[in-house]
Amino acid sequence: MNGRPAFILLDANNFYVGVERVWRPELANKPVVVAGSGDGCVIARSDEAKAIGIKMGDPLHLVRQQHWRSGLIICSANFPLYGDASSRLMRSVATVAPKITPYSIDECFIHAHGMSDQQLHQLAIQARERVLAWTGLGTGAGIGPTPTLAKLGSYGAKRVLKTGLCNLMSPFDREQLMALAPVGEVWGIGPSLTARLAAMGVTTAAQFAKLPRHVVEREFPVTVLRTQLELNGICAVDLQGNDGPREMINVSRSFGSRIESLDALIAALVEFASMASARLRKQGSAASAIRVYARTSPFETKSAPYAKTVTVPFAQPAFDARVFARAASQAARSIFKPGIRFSKAGVLLMGIQPADAMNQQDLFGYDDTSQDRLMSTLDEINSRFGRGTVKLARTMELGGSRARPESLSPAYSCRLADLKVVF
Repeated sequence: MNGRPAFILLDANNFYVGVERVWRPELANKPVVVAGSGDGCVIARSDEAKAIGIKMGDPLHLVRQQHWRSGLIICSANFPLYGDASSRLMRSVATVAPKITPYSIDECFIHAHGMSDQQLHQLAIQARERVLAWTGLGTGAGIGPTPTLAKLGSYGAKRVLKTGLCNLMSPFDREQLMALAPVGEVWGIGPSLTARLAAMGVTTAAQFAKLPRHVVEREFPVTVLRTQLELNGICAVDLQGNDGPREMINVSRSFGSRIESLDALIAALVEFASMASARLRKQGSAASAIRVYARTSPFETKSAPYAKTVTVPFAQPAFDARVFARAASQAARSIFKPGIRFSKAGVLLMGIQPADAMNQQDLFGYDDTSQDRLMSTLDEINSRFGRGTVKLARTMELGGSRARPESLSPAYSCRLADLKVVF
């Protein structure tokens, strides 16, 4: 790192809603929400939707009932479209920044070490203008000497100053904003940590930054100590993603329409198992067991709630989608009960370890020497031509029960047939 450390966090405003508005300008200045997979709950809101009281995670059927008079517009999540917009956003930022590190689908860090305050300010403005001109997306920018302070600056730009840009390179400016920012707005401080800190009388970012170090070390994990160091201007967070592989991988979905048949439940769980196995292979790991679960809606009033979990261990760690599919299918048969209307299901891979770790082989097990080549080919095809290009046949049965949501936008920039016609 050469010169004074400095980071700029560029964060798209209401990203999913923003992408919808790029292609559907008629949505501007109207309350808009984006519903998650299966139209289960709200995952994104426009400022107008926030103003009428809609919260993240609100069940969509309740939102429809409570806000239909407000002219609310509901969009079903179109992840291929959002993924393409994210790629365009990152490429746009990369044309003006010396180095970037994508953090999420709508955020990236710009590494701007050694720059003066004026240069940082100009770079942030240039990046925002470039993204707006090339993608149509509005963004906010936070500037700070550490990634956590840059993140906090983004909060200040949108929620406190409301100018779209906040520079926290100055210690005085940092102290002013941290005194106003709730501790829960600090990157890495989730709801459970917020509650624990509140019990200690810590409610603002400034109070957290001033906690004695020995108290933080005694009461919290090392990641919290790193967050505190960052708030005090000391770089302690690695942006290169070297946190190691995940110890568990979970894939779950809420269903837009209830699942009432065994075949549909098996197809859904096999698809989730296939998706989880792809993530597992991507990090070069294998799993020792799979946990499969399904439940009814907590808002169901016509029948008693039902939920069941089944764990299937493997004779030896696996990463083959077919192994997980068989286990998920077996578990689904144990979970299913006639008359039950399932609203959510998922799979959890456990006992994750490196795929090349030495294990005791099963003397009477199947020969898995070809699974590596087959799964590599599967992943390569889906990576090149899009997820789901090649998939397990069992998941095809889900297609009939998965109707295209009426509120799903066309994949404008991802499919030639969906491109807008300009006269």
